[in-house]
Amino acid sequence: MGFMRSLLGSIKFWYAAIRDLILLVLYIFYTYLGILWRWVFPRKPKSLKNEIILITGSANGIGRQICLKLVDSGAKMVCWDISKRENNALIVELKSLGGEAFGYEVDVSDLGQVQRTAALVKDQVGDVTMIINNAGIMPVHNFLSHNPREITRCFSVNVYGPMWILREFLPYMIDIRRGHVVTICSFGGILGSRNLTAYCGTKHAINGVMESMRDEVRVHPSKPDIKFTTVYPSCCNTSFAQNVIHSRFPWLLPEMVEPDYVAEKTVEGILYNRDYVFIPPIFNFMSRILRAFPANVYWAMLDFVNYYVEPKENTRVMAGPKLNGSG
Repeated sequence: MGFMRSLLGSIKFWYAAIRDLILLVLYIFYTYLGILWRWVFPRKPKSLKNEIILITGSANGIGRQICLKLVDSGAKMVCWDISKRENNALIVELKSLGGEAFGYEVDVSDLGQVQRTAALVKDQVGDVTMIINNAGIMPVHNFLSHNPREITRCFSVNVYGPMWILREFLPYMIDIRRGHVVTICSFGGILGSRNLTAYCGTKHAINGVMESMRDEVRVHPSKPDIKFTTVYPSCCNTSFAQNVIHSRFPWLLPEMVEPDYVAEKTVEGILYNRDYVFIPPIFNFMSRILRAFPANVYWAMLDFVNYYVEPKENTRVMAGPKLNGSG
């Protein structure tokens, strides 16, 4: 009897495994068929009317450009930045363009500030239905040149900040079973680079956070329809990274991408509910193909394209009050 029970259990196990494998293959085929269908018949962009969108690091760079591109969307924009003066100037500009915008001075690395400001937003504007985590800092020099305070600050802004914000606003999205979480990550969140060790560490971390968060929301009992969009730009032409990129083939791997272009592709990703946005798009191919090779081939290929970030020693001290700007 024991043998028969064991045999029956094995049969049930393998039957279920083979059945699920067949269903998985069919689902993969169905997914790619859907991608082909959408390529031939593109879906319409979704409406953002009446959404309440929180944008961090809004005063400059990518964050500012995102706000300007959302001004005609019909959404309420909640703009967080550590620079009160520059953020207020943005709010005035957005309102002059017909947008509905609200500015708040916030250091996203400070949990207390995030909690207090989140409560103010809920009371004064309403419940946030979309988060665009953009605030970040990028020290550019050799790892051993970092001081502990600088490394701590980098992780506090780039990793803890987005997590504190998610804790404040994600529960409401789960309650209403819809929402959108957008993260401005970096290509440095997929591959590492010399002179960006601390920065790449933070971007790998937040990339892992968002991948895990997708999975948690996906299996949540209420099955909320919360979209996630993660954006991976190459080095962007902001105050943090001017004239520090070297590329052997700039026509293929541009030395810089402009904030306006990153914002354009980010908003496009939001409107079409894209899971991942690579800027420039060739980075998507690179991220997939490079890791398929042995390590020595991987490094040889990187040496061939000669794409790296040069150290910029005047960015060494990165703990001042202006650092929680746009990434």
